[in-house]
Amino acid sequence: MKSQHLFDRLKQKSPYENFIKNNPDSYLYAIFCILSNEEKEGDKIQFDFILPKSKRIAIAEYPFDEIKVSLQEITPLPEKLNLEEDFLDFEDLKEEIAKAQTKNKDKSNLNKIIAVLKNNVWDITGLTTTVDILKLKIDSKTRECIHFKKENLMNFVQLKKK
Repeated sequence: MKSQHLFDRLKQKSPYENFIKNNPDSYLYAIFCILSNEEKEGDKIQFDFILPKSKRIAIAEYPFDEIKVSLQEITPLPEKLNLEEDFLDFEDLKEEIAKAQTKNKDKSNLNKIIAVLKNNVWDITGLTTTVDILKLKIDSKTRECIHFKKENLMNFVQLKKK
């Protein structure tokens, strides 16, 4: 399902209508998603908004039953995200990641993809079946992979003896 379609569904929900009525200057700035190959888990999608006056974030997570406002302030304010422009959508991420893997001679199988679209760049972390982490940045307009790095998860975990 496309981001624009999901965003249109969100706009039809009463929590969004109330949110916009109370925060007319708010705007969409990011999409966060977790894409999983595990059937039990399913995918998670959320839209992130900025409340410019209070510099706070509001989050609408699918199925959009509520919109939560964070207490944390964010500065500087991020750019507005326009879903009507032509860009790499989250449903096409797996295909673009596979292209980047082929280009970088990586044959890992991904179990889970955690991705954030902000400032027209997808910041992606992929967890592989071999306990590796793929870190990618893909330009959402050109679909160019601008960063690719593979690391072993054990590099991030430190075991302490008792």
